[in-house]
Amino acid sequence: MSGFAGALGQLAQMLGMTEGATGGALAPVLAQLENAGLGDRVRSWTGGATPLPVHPHELAQAFTPQQVSVWAAQSGTTPHHVLATLSDHLPTAVVHASAADRLAALRPDTSSANAIEAMGARISREVMEAAIRRRRSGTQAT
Repeated sequence: MSGFAGALGQLAQMLGMTEGATGGALAPVLAQLENAGLGDRVRSWTGGATPLPVHPHELAQAFTPQQVSVWAAQSGTTPHHVLATLSDHLPTAVVHASAADRLAALRPDTSSANAIEAMGARISREVMEAAIRRRRSGTQAT
């Protein structure tokens, strides 16, 4: 696994993407986005509608500079790159987490801990693969 892919996995863990969209550690992140006026975006990601995009400058207004700096330091990248990566991947990650939460709720015989763990692994893998593809296409373009 490349350092970049590992950093994205760490970023996914920092934001709570491995614990489900509604009840896990991602909930405070989504609440912060809603409180910053991005509730329409969050609802589109969690409600099964077509996910609306979120732009890096909107995320910069929603999260404190300290939060973004910590995430950047922990991921070994820049605050600008953290915001761009979140803009690119957070909507899809939340859509997948929300879908997994809905599926887990429909199947009472499925342990929610197992469902959350499987969903987290899938999201981390998808986020990392998308970032690697984006990085490779950017490298080839230059």
